[in-house]
Parts: sequence; C-alpha cells; structure tokens
Amino acid sequence: MGNPTKAQQVYFIKLFGANVNVGNIAPDDVIPLETLRLGLRGDTFFHFLPEAMQAQP
Repeated sequence: MGNPTKAQQVYFIKLFGANVNVGNIAPDDVIPLETLRLGLRGDTFFHFLPEAMQAQP
C-alpha cells in the first residue's frame, strides 16, 4: 500500500481531528500535511474556524 493521498489525509483530519496519527508520509508531504492540520489550506480552512466566525456573512 502506498502513501495516503491528500483526500485521505483530509478525510482523517476532519474525522478524528488535527492530532490524528497519519503514517507513511513522504518527506515532501510533511509541510503540506501540517498546513492541513492547522487549517491553512482550503480543504480544512472552514473546518477549524471558530463557530462565531463561520456565522458572519
């Protein structure tokens, strides 16, 4: 089995939270994975916003 795809990483981060243990990550994918965990990418940006900020127009 290969490295988890970006879609799989996003799925597990949204399902289990930012501290989910994701293994078998290539060295080139470490920084992109961390930006997903921190909500700095479009895939997870709105997932980690505080509820009060999501309600604003």
